[in-house]
Amino acid sequence: MKLNAKQKQAVEYVDGPLLIVAGAGTGKTTVITEKVKGLLESGVDADKVLALTFTEKAAEEMVERLDAVMPLSYKEPWVSTFHRFGNRVLGDEALEIGLDPAFEIMTESAAWIFVKKHLFEFDLKYYRPLGNPHRFIGAMLKFFSRAKDEDVSVEELRAYANGLGGKANSEDEIEEAEKLKELVRAWFVYEELKIKNSVVDFGDLISLVLKLFRERKSVLKKYREQFEYVLVDEFQDTNFAQYQLVKLLCPPEKKPKLTVVGDDSQSIYRFRGAAISNILQFMNDYKSADKVVLTDNYRSQQAILDGAYKLIENNNPESLESRLGIEKKLLSRRKSKNKNETVVVEAKTGEMEVEFVVKKIYELLAKGGCRYSDFAIAARANSQLEPYVAALKQVSLPYQRVGNRGLFDQEEIALLLQFLRVVADQKDSQSLFQFLFHKDFGVDGELVLKLVREAREGQVSLWDVVTKEKKCREVAEVLRKAIKKVGSARPTKILYEFVYGSKFLSGLLAEETLEQMLKVKNINLFFQYVSRLEESDKELSVVELVEMLEGLMEAGENPSQAEVEDVDAIVLTTTHSSKGLEFGNVFMVSLVAGRFPTSDRKDAIEFPLSALKEDLGSGDRVAEERRLFYVGMTRAKDNLYLTWGSDYGGKRKWKASGFLAETGLVSRSYEGKTQLSLLEIAEDEVPTIKLGEDKFELTKTSYSQIDTFKACPLKFKYRYVLRVPAEPHHALAFGRGVHETLREFHQREMRGEGVDEELILTLYKKYFSGEGYETAEHKKLRYETGKTALKNYVKKYKKMFGRPVMLEKPFRLKINDVVLVGTIDRIDAIDGGHEIIDYKTGSLKNKKEVDRDEQLSIYTLAAAEVLGIETQKQALYFVENEEKVETTRSKAQLARKRKDLEKIIEEMKKSKFPAKPGFVCGYCEFKRICPFASKQ
Repeated sequence: MKLNAKQKQAVEYVDGPLLIVAGAGTGKTTVITEKVKGLLESGVDADKVLALTFTEKAAEEMVERLDAVMPLSYKEPWVSTFHRFGNRVLGDEALEIGLDPAFEIMTESAAWIFVKKHLFEFDLKYYRPLGNPHRFIGAMLKFFSRAKDEDVSVEELRAYANGLGGKANSEDEIEEAEKLKELVRAWFVYEELKIKNSVVDFGDLISLVLKLFRERKSVLKKYREQFEYVLVDEFQDTNFAQYQLVKLLCPPEKKPKLTVVGDDSQSIYRFRGAAISNILQFMNDYKSADKVVLTDNYRSQQAILDGAYKLIENNNPESLESRLGIEKKLLSRRKSKNKNETVVVEAKTGEMEVEFVVKKIYELLAKGGCRYSDFAIAARANSQLEPYVAALKQVSLPYQRVGNRGLFDQEEIALLLQFLRVVADQKDSQSLFQFLFHKDFGVDGELVLKLVREAREGQVSLWDVVTKEKKCREVAEVLRKAIKKVGSARPTKILYEFVYGSKFLSGLLAEETLEQMLKVKNINLFFQYVSRLEESDKELSVVELVEMLEGLMEAGENPSQAEVEDVDAIVLTTTHSSKGLEFGNVFMVSLVAGRFPTSDRKDAIEFPLSALKEDLGSGDRVAEERRLFYVGMTRAKDNLYLTWGSDYGGKRKWKASGFLAETGLVSRSYEGKTQLSLLEIAEDEVPTIKLGEDKFELTKTSYSQIDTFKACPLKFKYRYVLRVPAEPHHALAFGRGVHETLREFHQREMRGEGVDEELILTLYKKYFSGEGYETAEHKKLRYETGKTALKNYVKKYKKMFGRPVMLEKPFRLKINDVVLVGTIDRIDAIDGGHEIIDYKTGSLKNKKEVDRDEQLSIYTLAAAEVLGIETQKQALYFVENEEKVETTRSKAQLARKRKDLEKIIEEMKKSKFPAKPGFVCGYCEFKRICPFASKQ
């Protein structure tokens, strides 16, 4: 890639610590990717390079950028989020601090369930009100998490609370001290319960690594020596504890080869614990550090950058520009042939504001050169986007909401929640009433209202009336079938039966519009969410699931809804979620005082600021909101519209956000017709862009995807493109459990721990999943067969295998411009070289079949091209049959396999996904919705 002078300087500097101040649109990701590439190409071992970033998405993007710029296949450096890095370290070093290496990581929802299950083991008074004992669970967990983000231990907080109690003079001060002491006691119990149950939460993945490095100097020394080069992306988003981790790995006094990249003007995650003090204090901590400031902007027009700069200058002197005396004003390198607009637009009402936005989108589309995906509507809060959803639906413009919470609010998920509530409690007439109104169940609305009246007049439940009504026979039968299985089937099994057995899912798949695709993906996300809850409580019933979901929603849980990548649709997003994105035309809407900046919302349980270790500076909430406004503005490439209305309904008249005046941008008024009237624009003036016209983009694949595509391209489409939820199969669940058991068993062996039959059975019990089994008896029999096979494995594995040198080794193998990803179960050192072992829990294959096994060929290619290991033998080990079948691969065979892979990947990229009906349809998870399978 062509770099400008400053970018080149940042990439090539490797002599010590470096701060790269990378303004919006200045090529931050390009610089950090090129820096990693340069290190690898100069001969630095990939295991010596650690690149840390803020989100999984950002880490994946960094790896994808490396895939694009690195020649052929390459050994991947350590690229991960802080939490994934912590998990990896703890997985290897847990015993050093008395942590069970078989620990499980709890999600936020799993942690809530965990505390709820043990709630009466906590010494609580104020925070466990008898009327609603679960009320403060979420708030307490957030409090504990905040303490870990701030690197405050339970012992430190206890001392602080005792100090407050000693200084308290008034009743209010005494009560606050007692509340804090109660929280500290609860936190102490929570930590003990986690140790006893071998679980950790996300905050532990950083705090326990800090504890490990501080208490075990030999372990810290090992990691310091391993990671010669450390890079931290989005440094302004790190929290205090994460920065302490960086400083332990890269001690300032040692002049480490540490590069941090960030922009204080884009620090917007204080609510997640991000500490802007980290980037502001970096040069003080690393006094030998060099700095490079990137100000050439390749994204936005100069007018946009000028307005954003005038705004953000109001955060001085709490800025890098003031503290370091640097120039951060961005200079646009973007050229445009068209006349662009960067304006503030005032509308009389909220309706007129919406009308302006939609008409302007039509106007810009009519000029040509724009796609729907070139437009974004950004608001401070999700609720402020609702009028735009309604308007875009009204005028039939395609849209999708991106990066937003709100899965539980979607119509299709609301239906599933109503279904579960009715199945759990037939007396829940409100949920049944809502469920009956869904269009797929064919119950007339007037009939539903009539049945409600009958139930009220007869003083019976709506269920009693519905089950007697002939016209409701079909929907009543769907519910009855589910209710019968409540005592014997897992909640996900009941849900799958509902979506496949009713017309619900097939109705969504009948037409592949963006709206339908999003609904299908949302359903899949919901199924994944429920599956995780089931894993947290393996005996979870539907009744308990409903109770759990209600509690989580009350605590504020509402996961992100689905997105369809690379689709041509207008994007609706919150300003927070727009970070990292860019659009030709951006509308920042509802920009009024009280909404942006938003009024200060405090946590239900506030963390005492005087207990923090970080320097909060002025701690100005408005400064944080101003940075968020700056981020929203700098998402725009060509046109930026900052809109507001003085009347959003009600008696109150709204005032413009103070940030608008700070931009110095020209303001104009818009007077519409108070309702959407788009008839002035002829339809033929707007380009018609149909969904699905874009060809399928394949940038990454796997053996499983290739195998599925070869069997049936339509099955591939259902599974990997549309993401149709599929019922878990017991064979897959069993295979995962055995693989995880063997992985951890041998990891412990490689660490020098004692391994025996007792250990492997303990691990098997932990990893065995009950997903997909038809009956409890079926599950029990399968469990016992696995138990027997693993007991025998322990007795004979040393005679069959060599010494493991790699376990569960991930790889990224380049096939043309597509990355084939996978994980090799194990690579052993044997006499004369190396052997690849792949565990199988399926039926035994003969030697000829193993000689042709495609997965082993891919693993052998990856070992050679990515890991640099030539393997002399390959083998499949069939766990239940207790047989190892060996094979070999010649260089000529591998060359032919690479050609075959290139060919099939090209077919996948061009495919229209035709069906390949045949006998395999009988085993397909989509046979109940596939129109071709039904004909077999």
